[in-house]
Amino acid sequence: MKKIITIVFILSLIVGCTSDHTKNQNEIIDNEKDVVIGYESYPSSMAQTYLLKTVLEDEGYTVGLKKTSSEEKYLKMQEGDVDIALGCWLPDIDAMALKSYEEDVKNLRVNYHSSKINLFAPKYSYISYIDDLDEYKEELEGTIYVLDHNEYVYELVNSWMENKGIEYHIISLSVDELDDVIENYTSEKKWFVFAGWSPHYLLGKYDLRDIEGEEFFYPQQNHSFVRKNYPNEDIIEIIKEFYLETWEMNELLTMLVSSNPDEYEMNVKGWIKNNPDFSNRVKK
Repeated sequence: MKKIITIVFILSLIVGCTSDHTKNQNEIIDNEKDVVIGYESYPSSMAQTYLLKTVLEDEGYTVGLKKTSSEEKYLKMQEGDVDIALGCWLPDIDAMALKSYEEDVKNLRVNYHSSKINLFAPKYSYISYIDDLDEYKEELEGTIYVLDHNEYVYELVNSWMENKGIEYHIISLSVDELDDVIENYTSEKKWFVFAGWSPHYLLGKYDLRDIEGEEFFYPQQNHSFVRKNYPNEDIIEIIKEFYLETWEMNELLTMLVSSNPDEYEMNVKGWIKNNPDFSNRVKK
């Protein structure tokens, strides 16, 4: 009999009360899974999570998913509610969140090398270099937008501006809010700059460029973490072989952003079928 794969979402804000009975039921369901993957709602995390979920299920394992935040995933691994997390950005974005849990989790490998924190602008603008921000402040309405993930990127921008001695207004937005802002700006060919990270679907959706300059460029890597004492060594060995090349991540992001959430698993399975090199690499 096939086991039903249960996806359990942990919301950052819970309205109302949850009974102890319901909570215990969820814990029993999770404990029946071979592995529970903690994921975040941004597209690259979703892409990696559904990809790994499909790989493990194809090998006969049962997989649960828990939605977490950047800070929460390490706590959930410490508590045993999450076994694996893939979207662990180092050396910078997740550094503070990870610091309190270093004894409770284990870094298995880098699963994506080409991540970075940077400034981005539309290709139709003249903004290509950091120094262009001094020249085109009026065209940018004196504003730099920040893609809100945690306070780290905001603090990077604020510190960088203080050191550089320039004055811009910083506006922190959620991904949906920033998407709306960029859509409005690009429809009128207006200039804008935002601080965020790559990979991100916004970069391809709106044909944006990196702003060059070492003053504000922070290479990142995505790491796979497992909770200490997680017992299934066979699953750990699969995750040690799990990583994405840049072109693979870009294909997955493009595919998922254009899909409805209820189509993610089906589309990921189709992608794996069409990319045997990935399957052979992970399942060798």
